[in-house]
Amino acid sequence: MVLCLQVTSKYNIYQIDIDQSQISNQLNGQITFIGVLPQHNAFIVCRKSPINNEKYWTNHHFFENSKVYGDIIIFASDDEGEQIDLDVDSLKNIIYLWSTEQSSQFSTS
Repeated sequence: MVLCLQVTSKYNIYQIDIDQSQISNQLNGQITFIGVLPQHNAFIVCRKSPINNEKYWTNHHFFENSKVYGDIIIFASDDEGEQIDLDVDSLKNIIYLWSTEQSSQFSTS
C-alpha cells in the first residue's frame, strides 16, 4: 500500500492508502492516464468511461485536454516503476492552485 491522493471534480482532496493495482476498483471502472507531474514522479488517472450518463469535467491546463469522468487519483512511482508514497503535502498545494485557476476556466459538459 502506498500513499496517494483522490480528488473530486470540486477539488475535494482525500489522502488514501492503496495498492496501485487497486486504483481501477477505487474509481469503479477501467482507468486511463490523463496527466503526469514529472517533478513529483506522479501520474494522474481517472475512469475511462462515464457511469450512468455522468458529465465530464476538465482542467485544460493540467489534464492535457482530457475529459475526466469521476474522481482522479494521483500516484507516484520511482525510476524503476515501483510504487512509492506520493509527496502529498506538495501536491495538495498544486491542487489548490488548480482549483483557484479553474474558477474562470472550469467547464463541465
